[in-house]
Amino acid sequence: MRLVVTQPFSVAESLGTTVKLSCALSSGYSISSDRVRWIQQKPGSAPRFVYHYYTSSDQGRGTGIPERFTVSPDTSNNLWNLVISGVQAEDEADYYCFTWDGKCCWGRGIPSESVSLGGTVTLSCSLSSGAMINQSHPQWIQQRTGKVPRRLVYGTSHRAAGVPERFTAAMSGNTMSLTIAGALAEDEADYYCVAWSEGAQHSATRGGGTETKSS
Repeated sequence: MRLVVTQPFSVAESLGTTVKLSCALSSGYSISSDRVRWIQQKPGSAPRFVYHYYTSSDQGRGTGIPERFTVSPDTSNNLWNLVISGVQAEDEADYYCFTWDGKCCWGRGIPSESVSLGGTVTLSCSLSSGAMINQSHPQWIQQRTGKVPRRLVYGTSHRAAGVPERFTAAMSGNTMSLTIAGALAEDEADYYCVAWSEGAQHSATRGGGTETKSS
């Protein structure tokens, strides 16, 4: 059974009003047993962790997120709502929901890497403390301009569907790396590393990501 998460394409509201952004699970899955996370993406900025929700006693905002952001579960329709009360102009953004059995932190990457077409480039990021292990569920996310973030690799050996074999991942100590062998023009994008940590239950840090440029 495949898990599918459904969101509305676009929602428009007047400033100062309340908006609800829904995130529904497919049949066979229940919001009562899954944890949702919301990510905010503004043009030209790195993804920002907004909120996680599991139960009424296990929920929390990301660092610096205003109290006007909350999550409300709707068990009858098997969905969560991200509720923004008193919408402000700065709240205009893309919002992505996802579910996972863990807690999320965005890693810190170097600002930019350049590689010639056909060349090989390795991107890396590190945890501020502790070792990177499989239980951290390390992942790499690719963000092309104007596109939805795409998961590339999780762990060290699992590529997401449709990801070419030229993308490989590795871990060593507190560092995770992504290697692109035989880079193509289509690989030019921002890349973000993600890892889960029990200590990040109620907050998360996010890195600026790493931009790759082909030449």
